[in-house]
Amino acid sequence: MISFYTVGNGFNLIQYLFDTSSEKKFEDSSLSDFEKDQELLDFLKNEPNLLSIDVENYIYLAKSTAELDEDAESFYQLATAENDSTKAISYLTRAIQDDRRFAKAYALRAYHYIKEEYWEKAIEDVNMSVSLSFESAMVYNARGFAFVKVGQIQNALSDYDRAIAIDNNYTEAMFNRAMVYQDLEDFELALKDYNKVKEIDPTILDAHLGIASIN
Repeated sequence: MISFYTVGNGFNLIQYLFDTSSEKKFEDSSLSDFEKDQELLDFLKNEPNLLSIDVENYIYLAKSTAELDEDAESFYQLATAENDSTKAISYLTRAIQDDRRFAKAYALRAYHYIKEEYWEKAIEDVNMSVSLSFESAMVYNARGFAFVKVGQIQNALSDYDRAIAIDNNYTEAMFNRAMVYQDLEDFELALKDYNKVKEIDPTILDAHLGIASIN
């Protein structure tokens, strides 16, 4: 439906109807081309009245492919709304191709790589994100998790330390670090992190289970 209302000169009928006052809509001569388009008129007979539907959600979709191809931010926004990691990675890759210094796109792609268990790719993307000065507790926690999966335990601990230094209430990084300490049989440090997680959020059941598994 969206493509039906978008013509080559960039005029978009849905956008026009959304932006233009009802008094002016059908006085504007720019609609004359649409009045001559019998295929469009036949199509509209079977569609809901555009004036009676909420068209705001359609406007973003009405952007031409050519526009999106040139807009890294558009692909990034598509990725943020995408639950399918394969599709999100595709959008983010196109965003990065358009802007090689798009730090947030690297960070978000790393998150989706982790969901898909592409550990090395996730580490590479976080490395790029950090090199472009985009640092956050979540980014370091994500890379720490990937480091654990590839057996780089000391690097993982360093990243968990960085995450907690940025946000000293970040229970996910504390819990992840506690599990590493427990695997290393450093039970004192593991208990310290488990107890801190429980103190910050007593509803985190895994922290209670971690404590019970050591005591």
